[in-house]
Amino acid sequence: MKLLKGLVVASLVASLSLFTGCSDDDNNNDPAQTQFDLLSAYTDAHLADWTASGWIKDASDVYNNLAARYVIDMRSAADYGTGHIEGAVNATPSTLLSVAGNAGGKTIAVVCYTGQTASWATMALRMSGYADAYAMKYGMSAWNQTYAGSWDGGCSDTYVADFVTTAPPALPTYDAPALSGSQTSGADILADRVQAVLQGGFLTKTAASVFADLSGYNVINYWSEADYTSFGHIPGALQVSPGTLFADQNLSVLDPAGQNVLYCWTGQTSGFMSFYLNVMGYETYSLKFGANSMIHGNLGGHAWGTGGIVDYNYPVVTN
Repeated sequence: MKLLKGLVVASLVASLSLFTGCSDDDNNNDPAQTQFDLLSAYTDAHLADWTASGWIKDASDVYNNLAARYVIDMRSAADYGTGHIEGAVNATPSTLLSVAGNAGGKTIAVVCYTGQTASWATMALRMSGYADAYAMKYGMSAWNQTYAGSWDGGCSDTYVADFVTTAPPALPTYDAPALSGSQTSGADILADRVQAVLQGGFLTKTAASVFADLSGYNVINYWSEADYTSFGHIPGALQVSPGTLFADQNLSVLDPAGQNVLYCWTGQTSGFMSFYLNVMGYETYSLKFGANSMIHGNLGGHAWGTGGIVDYNYPVVTN
């Protein structure tokens, strides 16, 4: 009887050890959350707020509310010195957040030459807690006709004959990028990534460089499907609708090992979103001046033009 009891106990111990061993193995096989997992969970929870309407506004909003605006001018120091909006403070990508820290509770309005760099910087600010920061649409080109040359020179019809109206291709699915770092919270990872992208500067491509090597880029059209087919698009471009670049939606169409080029109508929305995509670990370029640099004459209300700009000669100062 004692022998039988001993055998039963030994069998139970062995079974328990086997069960426990399997449990340990299972735990070891559970992959730890990566930096991208932590970051994407955090950004998915906040992206809708960062991209909410109001991130870009007309020059008239700045002018009519100037006393309540803290204007950050992203142009070169030399151009800032020859004429800027009264009260504006000059900044570079590397000094943007420190300059923004002096806003004193005012709403931040970011300006540049064309609105593209300002849009990029606005996403940096919104990701850094400045929830109501916005870019001035079309930049100084819309403030005073003296500066319109920046936009006028970016418009072209060079690629009208090259655009196609084919249906959108199936979207690819890439693995997530590998982010390095030791932070353990999404908020801390975000802060580090924002600083890294600011230090790297605004990444852009021209239409000429993209058309010279169409197979060398992962080109993404950031319009609705209806606009993608009616206005036409760069051959081979993927179509991703605005508002769908979340980690649990279309973020996987970005190539983590290649060069992604995002384009929109003017380069302002793509500039805004490209900052976010680079924060997420994707090397993403904004196509300068968007479709206006390729099919300007076909864009109707999406085309740059001074006709619709109200009160087009706002003053500048040099002090």
